[in-house]
Amino acid sequence: MFAAFLIFLLMRASDTSLGLIRCLTGCGRGADRKRYRNTVVGQILRCWPNAIECIFVEAAVSNGWGRAASSVVTQAFEAPGGKNRGGTLHMFTLGSILRLATPPYFFQPLQILRRLRLEYLWRSKREALVTLPWGLPIRIKLHEAIGFNIASQGLYEIGVTETLWRLTEPGDLAIDVGANIGYMTSIFGIRVGQKGKVISFEPHPDVFESLRENVEIWKQDRRCGSFVLQQAALGKESGQALLHTNEWFETNRGTAWISNKVEDSPDLKTIKVKIRDLDSLIDAGETIGVMKMDVQEHELGVLQGMTRLLKRHAVRDIVFEELAAFPALTHEYLKSNGYSIFALQESFAGVRLLPDAQADFDPVIGPVPNYLATLDPSRAKSLLRPGIWRSFGPASLVAN
Repeated sequence: MFAAFLIFLLMRASDTSLGLIRCLTGCGRGADRKRYRNTVVGQILRCWPNAIECIFVEAAVSNGWGRAASSVVTQAFEAPGGKNRGGTLHMFTLGSILRLATPPYFFQPLQILRRLRLEYLWRSKREALVTLPWGLPIRIKLHEAIGFNIASQGLYEIGVTETLWRLTEPGDLAIDVGANIGYMTSIFGIRVGQKGKVISFEPHPDVFESLRENVEIWKQDRRCGSFVLQQAALGKESGQALLHTNEWFETNRGTAWISNKVEDSPDLKTIKVKIRDLDSLIDAGETIGVMKMDVQEHELGVLQGMTRLLKRHAVRDIVFEELAAFPALTHEYLKSNGYSIFALQESFAGVRLLPDAQADFDPVIGPVPNYLATLDPSRAKSLLRPGIWRSFGPASLVAN
């Protein structure tokens, strides 16, 4: 059946690829970088008639790209100097077909059919309710990168997903910093169980509303722990901060960033948001099991606002994004407080921990480097050692 399906795709290749190439070159040839960045993502979503072919560029329009999220697509289709490659892009190759053998599809074959269904959904709907592999529904926006990735693969940032899934224990207090619409919060909610608690921070008012709507659904699930939502950012000290967005935010709502610097850009939007330091929010004697940070290069500020927690070793595991090369300031700061640092390395079967190392990183196709800081490296290595993904696929039915 799978072979027949691939033959069908090959039969469609010439017509669909030609249509997309014409679409892309029509909007991009001779355009400046700003105009091209504005149009290319939308053109991909509107012009690609075969759903499976979208799989081949999901890495470019999906998750974890920080402030450079939408420009990834631009980098993929432009030559140096901002010039379009002239329509020579080969959209349907052996490598493209082999993407069907990547973990989200290989271990979830029914996801291919869901992906086909998605093609028709996004033509008529702006939003959809998608069920995650652990059974929680999540409301996503189909024309936005994070929502598109969740709907198409059933997952988002699978390396971080698997790491959080394995490290989080029943009864833990889990902290989600930069929660966005709540995908990682949902993992925490299931894994901490009825006796655990999840505190999620999201400063952008529109994104926070999406987070709140999703959490209200999950509160009805008896498997989940309690949820506490904070419409605030975390940083070095409490007060107010400036949250910046630009045109990329329209296609990826995970690209807002905190900065008090005055930035000059015609498409820049700035709003004042509440910012808190974590030290002031966690009671003395209380401990955190797992904390996830994805705050667009503001990770060091978050860590500096939880110095007391770090010094008393009140946070067992911290999973965080870091774009700077290893060892970055975040790595050094955590190591000075007694943490062991591991790069998270995705493989076909799961996640490997690389001690004191730089994670493999391709600036065009990703994924963004993520790291684990832990007070108990033996425990972390033991939990992440068993092969095969446990957060999704067949093993999730028997290994958890």
